[in-house]
Amino acid sequence: MGRQTKERRTRDRRRTKERRRTRERRRTRERRRTRERRRTGGRRRHAEEAKRRTDEPTSANTCAFRPKRLVPKSDQNRRVTHQNRRVTHQNHRFTDQNRRVTHQNHRVTHQNHQNRRVTDQNHRFTDQNRRVTHQNHRVTHQNHQNRRVTDQNHRFTRQNRHVGSRRSRHGDEQNRFSVHLRCVWRACGQVHLSSLRDAVLQKHKEESGCSGLRDKTAFVALSKFDEINLLNDYRFLEDTTRLAGSSSRDRLIRTPKITCKAKKLIACAKKVNITLKFLPATFTKSRENSTIFLTREKRFLWHLKLLFPQSDAEFSERRVSDGKTIEQILTPYVHPAKSDPVKRQKLKMYAQATFEEMKVFMRVEGEKANSLRYVHVISKYIYTTTLPVLLILEYLCPLICDHCFSVPDVTINVL
Repeated sequence: MGRQTKERRTRDRRRTKERRRTRERRRTRERRRTRERRRTGGRRRHAEEAKRRTDEPTSANTCAFRPKRLVPKSDQNRRVTHQNRRVTHQNHRFTDQNRRVTHQNHRVTHQNHQNRRVTDQNHRFTDQNRRVTHQNHRVTHQNHQNRRVTDQNHRFTRQNRHVGSRRSRHGDEQNRFSVHLRCVWRACGQVHLSSLRDAVLQKHKEESGCSGLRDKTAFVALSKFDEINLLNDYRFLEDTTRLAGSSSRDRLIRTPKITCKAKKLIACAKKVNITLKFLPATFTKSRENSTIFLTREKRFLWHLKLLFPQSDAEFSERRVSDGKTIEQILTPYVHPAKSDPVKRQKLKMYAQATFEEMKVFMRVEGEKANSLRYVHVISKYIYTTTLPVLLILEYLCPLICDHCFSVPDVTINVL
């Protein structure tokens, strides 16, 4: 309603302005005509017109010519203007009516969209209710099966009690043997029946070495071959096909041994005289590696794994520049004032020593499993002396020790 009222007010203002303009134009035209009459002499023109009418011949058969009444041009223009106004007002009414119909159609369309959404939501709720109903049916069916198993166990229990009462009458050995045979007949998977007692089943497996599983490749005579045996063979072939397919789809087999990023790092390492190797992408060490190479600066940002054997701790550093010194790397861990208090408390033994008393070792990769060898790094930079000599596997793993630590059964080469 507010929008329609605003449009009506705007329309009325436009009409008022048009009326004012029409009045001004009409007055202007009347003023011009009055001036023209004064100039040309309006009385003379009327006299000549009357004389012309009287001079025209008349006959007996025809009546005298009666000219139509002359209507002033201003009155004719007024009539045309009024007619145009009526047509304009009628067009405005038709336009307003069309707008109302259009708005009504939009409302109906919007209502239809809402109805569609409600219908779709009802369909979803119906599907959800169906799923819940099916699930309830499955649970009910499972409960029925559990009841059947429970009833069967009750029957077996009553049968065992009956057999136990017969044991006192006819002798222990004979009854024990019959109960054992009856339990084994129901427990072993090779005879296709369910178990009765776990204790009897376990005893049967220990004595006979039976696994309790059906022998899928056992020989069956043609005279005894029935639909169940045919179905077992078909299931055996399906299991074989499924196992072969799953092995070919295994992620470990389909994953490439080395990625394109690793190949690029190996090529960049060769340019700076570093021997770098990578493990397959599925290894944990490969997933932890964050080493990158800056092409413009021609330097590596290494992933470091700092090992502190005397405190039984290890820390990882991501993308450490090869231009950093050993002292700069160890400052956040063992410096008395600049290090993290939590790390410093954990590395208390190292925090008591100075940087000069600490020793840094790098493990020699590519050796046999039983030959553990380290290289002692004397320079303050790990990159300058160690990396061009050693084989690096994925990333750097420096071993940090103090002056009183000794590594038993380890060969140490000093570089």
